[in-house]
Amino acid sequence: MREFASDIAAFQEGHRFEHISIKGISFRYLLCGEGKTTLTLLTGGMGLAELNFSFIEKLEVHYRILTFDYPIGLDTNVDLTDAVHALLGALGIKKTVFVGESFGGYLAQIIARRYPDITEGLCLFSTAGLNENTVASLKKKYAKIAKPMLWVLGHVPYAWLKPTLIKASLRHITRATDEELQYMREFFTWAFKDYTGAFDVHMTSLLIDIMNQTPCRKEEFDYLKGKVLLILPDDDDTFTPQMQRELIALFEAPTIVEHILGGHLAPILQTETYVAAIWDFVNQKIEE
Repeated sequence: MREFASDIAAFQEGHRFEHISIKGISFRYLLCGEGKTTLTLLTGGMGLAELNFSFIEKLEVHYRILTFDYPIGLDTNVDLTDAVHALLGALGIKKTVFVGESFGGYLAQIIARRYPDITEGLCLFSTAGLNENTVASLKKKYAKIAKPMLWVLGHVPYAWLKPTLIKASLRHITRATDEELQYMREFFTWAFKDYTGAFDVHMTSLLIDIMNQTPCRKEEFDYLKGKVLLILPDDDDTFTPQMQRELIALFEAPTIVEHILGGHLAPILQTETYVAAIWDFVNQKIEE
């Protein structure tokens, strides 16, 4: 049985994050591994790069890996995208495959549209296409509650909110064993241990800002024909089958992996499956 505490401790012992300041923005980042291709891992809505540790450990054997927290001080996703572009430049990375999960999948699409010169390919999972329908549905769902959400996060003692937030996170898991549920409970307990209300306001603001984006169009990704991998779980309670179909429709000749179990959090529970798909895709479509 996997034990989260020993897994994360082993990762932290073998990986040291660095800090770099770019135009007043401080990035906490990890650059590791070796290989012909660089994968830039864009984490989900919690904004903590270490939550991708199982991917990093498995992928760094074959590829150079860059990942980072989403730094406070960037108010919009365009600001974040520009800062990511500057970070890659500062680190001497000219081309990369962006690997985006959930919110990171949205961010990957914004980067790919804004900076095709650095985008070698996309691997997207547990996310949706940033198209007209998705943007409209996000506005309908969150426009009225966005400010109250931010007020609660900014004014209610954050220690009071953490138990509720952990329970809410666990609801995204489907068809998991008791051992997997326990692992994920430990996963989120660790993630929220040092999480602050200020950082949650920061990340929630970026999530809300997704509904302010100009919708993506298929022709904006024409240059990525055959260079996109989509891994779509069967039972994602966050992104519906319709959203998944619209994500597929945004790209020309994407590689699609379906029928993954585990719900929205399948990347954590089915890491081996995801890593195998990424390895096959990069070898066949990027490094061919």
